[in-house]
Amino acid sequence: MTNINDLKTTLENADYFADEEILYALMGAIDTNLPLLIEGDPGVGKSSLAIALAKGYNIPLIRVQCYDGISPDSIMYDYDYQRMLLVVSAVRDKLNDAMKDLSVAESVQYVSRNLEFYGEEFLLDRPILRALRDPGPKVLLIDEIDKATEEIEHTLLEVLSDFAMTIPEYKTIVCDKEDMPIVILTSNRFRELSAPLKRRCVYLFINQKTKDEIKHILRLKVADDEAFCERIATYLSQINTLTLQHPTSISEGIAWAKFLRNSLNITSESDIEAAAKNTIGFLAKDNADRKAILNRVFGR
Repeated sequence: MTNINDLKTTLENADYFADEEILYALMGAIDTNLPLLIEGDPGVGKSSLAIALAKGYNIPLIRVQCYDGISPDSIMYDYDYQRMLLVVSAVRDKLNDAMKDLSVAESVQYVSRNLEFYGEEFLLDRPILRALRDPGPKVLLIDEIDKATEEIEHTLLEVLSDFAMTIPEYKTIVCDKEDMPIVILTSNRFRELSAPLKRRCVYLFINQKTKDEIKHILRLKVADDEAFCERIATYLSQINTLTLQHPTSISEGIAWAKFLRNSLNITSESDIEAAAKNTIGFLAKDNADRKAILNRVFGR
């Protein structure tokens, strides 16, 4: 059974600061071998949780980045068709000699008996199959599942419920218990996910961090300076209330604070505000967001 305090320490050592709801959801998923489905606004730390978990436990991270148009064979498994053609080309003469007196149907049967095209030799492991077959613990991150189609969701159901994959031409591959990955799916709620997928998962919604949580992280990661961290946390929490095209993540806020403190040696409140306006590129990723932050947060 996972120890909640050990899990908290493991994540913090990987620079991820989780509240109790996150810790218990993750602990529940690990201990029950259920996938963890995480929703929340962009930048709140959904994908970062999977990355930190792999880093903290020093285990591999296998990542599937979903997008509109992603196909099952690009993430599940495929066959090396080019190699099949090369093999056929290499043994063409021998096949012709062996099949010269056979009918078309008999020739097909002969080839299928002697060249196992849909067996292990020509099977290509895509990320999901690798997660089932690679030995040892690992984290499988299926990122932004909401950008994929329902076809992808239904293709994944067997994996998410049984840690198994049926390959019709080959066999059903079942993951050994000691090799089961910790599965984390993330969604920005681009579309509603299917009920069958949700039923197979532990659900977690990650909220934006509060000002006090941001300040705590800054004091641990940037500087143990109450006034500095208070001011930066105030700015970041105000930015979190804005409707931005590209919301600012906590990792971007930490990078910004480190630059202000360590590179520019900013400490006083007046210097922070002046420098903040000139370093807005750490926080805004397009001009509309830049203007919104400057006008609404820095009053410019």
